[in-house]
Formats: sequence, C-alpha cells, structure tokens
Amino acid sequence: MTANEIMTDIIGEDYLAENGSWTADTCKFGNAERSVKKIGVCLTATPKVLESAKEWGADLLIVHEPTFYTHNDKKLELPITKLKEKAVEQCGAVIFRYHDSMHFRKWDRVSKAFLDRLGWRGEFDGALTYTHDSDISVAEAGRQIKEVFSIPQIKLVGRTDISARKIILLLGQRGEGDFDAFMADDEARLAVCGEVCEWRCCEYIRDAAQFGKEKSLLIMGHADSEKFAMLALATEIDGKYDGAAARYFDCGELCSYI
Repeated sequence: MTANEIMTDIIGEDYLAENGSWTADTCKFGNAERSVKKIGVCLTATPKVLESAKEWGADLLIVHEPTFYTHNDKKLELPITKLKEKAVEQCGAVIFRYHDSMHFRKWDRVSKAFLDRLGWRGEFDGALTYTHDSDISVAEAGRQIKEVFSIPQIKLVGRTDISARKIILLLGQRGEGDFDAFMADDEARLAVCGEVCEWRCCEYIRDAAQFGKEKSLLIMGHADSEKFAMLALATEIDGKYDGAAARYFDCGELCSYI
C-alpha cells in the first residue's frame, strides 16, 4: 500500500472529505504515493528520532506534532530550520502528520488511549469529560498517572486535599475555551493537562483554591500527556497494511530536572 492509502485509512475518508481544505493532517515531506513496508510512529520528529527511523528503514513516518515548529509546518527563517530540513531529507521517509483527526473525530484518541492505559473505570464522553466510577483524591490520581506513565514530575496546582469524580482531560495543549469551560463547571473539580498558560490558567486555579473553591490541575507536560497515544497507534497498525511493520520511536524527555 502507498503512504497516502495508509494515511487516508488512519485519518478517515469522511474526515478528509469534510475538513481536507484546512486540516494539518497532510503529507509534509516526500512522495505520498510511495509504497510502504515499514511505518515509523512518533510524537515528534526530533533529529534523534529521524536518525533512528532512517537506521530502521522507515518508508513512512507518522508524526503527531509539527516538524517545523508551527501548526501547519510553515518553515520559520531560523538557523535550526535548515539543519532540520537536512535531517528530514537524510531520513528519507515520507512524513505525514496525524493530529487534528486524532483529536476531533467521534473519539479523541489521545484521551481514549490515556484512559485505557490507566485502566480507570468510568464513563467517557469521547471528547474531554471523564466521570470516574467513584471519588478519587487528586493526590492519588496524580500518583497513579505518574507511575503508569513513568513521568519524572507532575505539577499539582490548586487544592491538594479534595477528591473528584468528574475529570476534564485537557491533554496536549487545549484552547482557552476548553479551559474556561472547566473553570466555569462547579461539578468538575479536577483537570488533567498537558501544558497550560501559567499566568492565565494556573493563577485562576490558585485564586479559586484560596477563595475556598474545590479546583485542582494536574500538569503532566505536553509530550508526556500524548506520546503514549502514538505508541498505541503503532501497536494497533503493526501488520495491518499488507503486512507492513510498524514501530514506535520515543522522543524522550523534553526537560532535564536539576
């Protein structure tokens, strides 16, 4: 099968028909009609990921985040851009973005993979809202997330002494509208986030807590909140497309802790 045929199946013909004029889920490098025997999957195509994908012989590399630092991969006139272009060319794989449809079809596949990996029992609305089957303390929720996803550090903002049942999943980096909805929802005491704007979102939660409101944020970090979903994708599609092997390439920790 070709890279384009594989990605059309993954992204969804219905999604492309409705959103193809604006979505970022397009071929970013290479010939989309190339035949594929090996599929690399990653959160972001760092230089080390590109090198590893080349060594493995990937024909197609599926990425979640932009390769060139803007949502639609518009290349910025910066020194590292030229080096990244060369690394992409040397890798030689067709690079396809898989982001918008992963979040905005019937199920947010990142949120679904998050819940599946945690093994939490409850109801998920398919988008952002998860209702746990019983109250869970924010400290215990944070402990479980840190352990299951092997995250070096999770930030807790707001109340440390409350429990929650309705939990909002703001993985990756969601828009201000989604965060505002959480802030306005008294039933939702906890949100699990990838990254958020501290001066806007975190300060609201701190103020809410100091005013006695039951609000908390658990902040995982952007990459740590989403990369497991790409691992799940690689597992799901391994061998699915005319026997093409799929392999996940981890981008590693963004931050060092000192």
